[in-house]
Amino acid sequence: MYDILFILFIIFATLAINYICRSKSIFLDDKNSSHHKNFVPSKKVPFTGGIIFFLGIIFFSHNSFSLNIKIFATLFLILGLFSDTQLLKSWFWRIFLQFVILVFYVSISNNTVLETRFIILDSFLKNYYLAIFFSVFCFFVFINGTNFIDGLNSLVLGYFLLVIIFLKIVSNYYSLLISTDIKLLIFLLFILFIFNIRQKLFLGDGGSYIISFFFGSVLINFYSHNLISPYYIVLLLWYPAYENLFSICRKIFNNKKPSEADNYHLHHLIYLVTKKYKIELFNLNYNSTASIIILSFNLIIFTIAFFFPQNTKVNLLLVFFNIFIYNIFYLYLYKIFFSKI
Repeated sequence: MYDILFILFIIFATLAINYICRSKSIFLDDKNSSHHKNFVPSKKVPFTGGIIFFLGIIFFSHNSFSLNIKIFATLFLILGLFSDTQLLKSWFWRIFLQFVILVFYVSISNNTVLETRFIILDSFLKNYYLAIFFSVFCFFVFINGTNFIDGLNSLVLGYFLLVIIFLKIVSNYYSLLISTDIKLLIFLLFILFIFNIRQKLFLGDGGSYIISFFFGSVLINFYSHNLISPYYIVLLLWYPAYENLFSICRKIFNNKKPSEADNYHLHHLIYLVTKKYKIELFNLNYNSTASIIILSFNLIIFTIAFFFPQNTKVNLLLVFFNIFIYNIFYLYLYKIFFSKI
């Protein structure tokens, strides 16, 4: 009964908040606000995904997620909404405030990355301040990487829906400790995914910030309470993080500012493939079809990793395999679409 009430609440809240946003012309995505949004639909869609996610977690979780996570997730949502509404236009201040929030969160919650199974790095992580710095860096890369992949509709929500489903399955199969609210989280993400893929709502910066921060925190906690390989967690989070790192390295190599937005990410290139060859899966547009292709690849990888959550060598091999495939496809598709630019 509780699950049904939760589902009805999320659906009703989404419809109501979206109606208010449209009628009052607030929190609406503007395609013309940035050339980085060339792949979104022309109509204005409310970026309310983060607000709905926040309401679901705050009002329905049974205190299985710590107060620190909820407080700092709220701060990330607010920061993202300020960015979405153009009240905070400066990339420098967004990055700076992210850094400040993360430093305070990691320091207060002590939710740090303490083991990588690389002897030299682990010896450095025994130092409190280096552990704080490394953990903040990991959060920072992951959060901004998630914001990058939000360039395709439904990709972020679909990706994290896969992550949480496999986390639930692995926990049940191997008798691992996991939050009692994971099932509600699956319902929440699935509902948002349906609205998102039908272009009834977007995440915006607020949504991508709060969801990525929340998942990063939950997965670090999950690892700290279970005997699994840290690289199983890395594998679950590899794609957004590597999109960010690859993008930064690519821009530096091409003598561009890492902060400068562009449309040369792998997910954008895959979108161009779907558009060029008119590929539409499940009657979805090219944008969402590109997301489904990327999600399908990760579904295969997560399925393989399901059998080896405690095996560092296998998970590390899968991470390197993903990076190899990413690089090969990126170079191939970039050559097709942009080699003459």
